Amino acid sequence: MKNLFFLAILAVIFIACEKEPPAFGDTYQGGTIFYINEKEGYGLIVYPTEISSGICWSEVYGLIEAYDSDNGEINTEKIINYPGTGNCAAKLCDDFEGGGYTDWYLPASNELGNLRLSFLFEDMFTVYHFWASTEINNIYAANFPYNGWNDFLLKSNSHHVFAIRRYDL
Repeated sequence: MKNLFFLAILAVIFIACEKEPPAFGDTYQGGTIFYINEKEGYGLIVYPTEISSGICWSEVYGLIEAYDSDNGEINTEKIINYPGTGNCAAKLCDDFEGGGYTDWYLPASNELGNLRLSFLFEDMFTVYHFWASTEINNIYAANFPYNGWNDFLLKSNSHHVFAIRRYDL
């Protein structure tokens, strides 16, 4: 009987200590949650400030094949491993250690679109261009301009950068 009573008390304590999962707009794991995909079991976090106000996408023109529009982690890896890309937006994100985390990356075009739709940085998206890791071809890469939706510009142009990371739900 004592064991049953003890187990009941432990169950009550466990239930009382259970936290709500993090939600949209919450500060979590080094940044702010701006997207949650319950179906696929992950969320996206953005560092609370831009990490650059002007850096190129790549220092070389070449076909890197960073075409993924939904997963910037894959694109970032391809970009930084391509010879000659140098000190570019993807490398900056990959080297970033904000909020105590080291798995930041340059968002793909759809990830950056979700950030824009979140309205968390609405004022910045009305003034600046932001790089996405999605490559258009050997000369152009995707970005989000201040006056439109998903544009493309020369990879050598300097634009602003947000770093994001994924977390498991």
